[in-house]
Formats: sequence, C-alpha cells, structure tokens
Amino acid sequence: MNSDWQHDRNMLTWLARARAGALGAATRVDDQDVVFEELGAASRLAFLAEGCVELLVRWAGGDSRVWCLVPSPCLIGGTELAGGLSSYLGTARSVGPSQLHWLDTDQLRSLVNDDAALAREALADQCAQHGVTAIAALFPLAGAEQRLATLLGTYLGVMGDPDGARVTLPIKRTQADLAALAGLSPRSVSRVLAGWQKDDVVVKVRGYFSVDPALLWSRGGELARRAQPLLAAWTASRIARARAAT
Repeated sequence: MNSDWQHDRNMLTWLARARAGALGAATRVDDQDVVFEELGAASRLAFLAEGCVELLVRWAGGDSRVWCLVPSPCLIGGTELAGGLSSYLGTARSVGPSQLHWLDTDQLRSLVNDDAALAREALADQCAQHGVTAIAALFPLAGAEQRLATLLGTYLGVMGDPDGARVTLPIKRTQADLAALAGLSPRSVSRVLAGWQKDDVVVKVRGYFSVDPALLWSRGGELARRAQPLLAAWTASRIARARAAT
C-alpha cells in the first residue's frame, strides 16, 4: 500500500478527535452485540474507536454469513450514509468488546468539510473496506477447508493472542457459529476441524481455539493468499497507532 494512504488508513486524526470528545460520548458494546441491522433505516454511522466488527449479509435461505471482518479504527455504515442509501446493506456485529461513537449525516458532513485530514482518512478507510468485501465475495467459490482457514486466520490476525508458536482466539466460538459464518454445514465444519486437530493445526482449550498460524494459512489456498496482504496492512496500522499513543 502507498505509504501516504497507509498513514491515512491509520485514522489517527479520527482517534484524536474521539479522545478529545469531539465525536460525542462513547458507546460500549459486548461480544456479538448488534450495532445495526441489515435493512434497518440508515440514519447514522459509527466511528469504531476500539475493538472489531464483523459485517454479515443474509442469503436467500435466511442464514447470515460473514461479509467481512473490520478492525478499529474505522467507520461503519459510512457507505450507506454518504451514499444516500435508505437502509443498511448488512448487519454489523461486535467481535469481542468494542467502543464506538455515533454520528449522523450532518455531523459527518461538518467534520469532513472542516478538516481535510478527516476527509482523507475516511476515504482511505472506505476504500480499504471495499477491498475486504471483494475478497469476502470469493467465499462461495472456495472449498470448506479454505473458507474455515481464511475465517479463523483473519480473526487471529486481527485479534489473536500470541502464545509462543501458537495463537489463541480470545473469543469463544462453537462449531455451529463457524458453520453459520462460513456458510457451511455443521458436518463439514466438524470434518475439517477433526482433520486439523489430528494434524495439530488447531486445538480447543476451555472453549477457545489455539492455532498454529503457519499450518492454518497453508490450508487456506487462494482465498487465504488474497486475504493476507490486508492483514499485513492492518498490522502496520496497529503498530503505527501504538507508536502514536506513546
């Protein structure tokens, strides 16, 4: 990614405004709390200052599947609000605890009109999110193992807790959860996980997945190959934000 746009993608100006109180009071949400619902009235967006959200889309059968996973800081609902859409395109749900600031259309317009840095960062953020959704659109074309490897690998890359050569996902997810998110049957998920446990790719400890990242990504095929550059960009953003906070 171009270094100037990577700097804008860090959204340091938005974070500074949030910490200064310019974005209003913060709202805290817990794991799997819904931020907004698909087809609900798109009356506001949220600046996600801490945490992570997954965006889900409902398919014809009524089940929801992961559209994309987006870490903070970012704007969610921005496509709908800035694009003049009347309803949200998908459901936004917190992954782990998160903190956000709600903004309506007038507030968003005022912020980006008054500060060019906020406008550039918002543009870079929305472009990055569209890149994620483009990759997520490939999910239905991939096999069960590729889908699960990319799904878990993305979770781990965004919020994993390293423990030596392994990484632990700090949120509990059941096989039924993974099946719904990846658009697979529970039987398919059970079969893939059984093979991974046999090969020491993943183990489950007290309800949490502990994973060997290198082995996991090797099972993701083309889908994982396309996802990894985005994770590298997110990692660079986290490092830049940590440096700015010190």
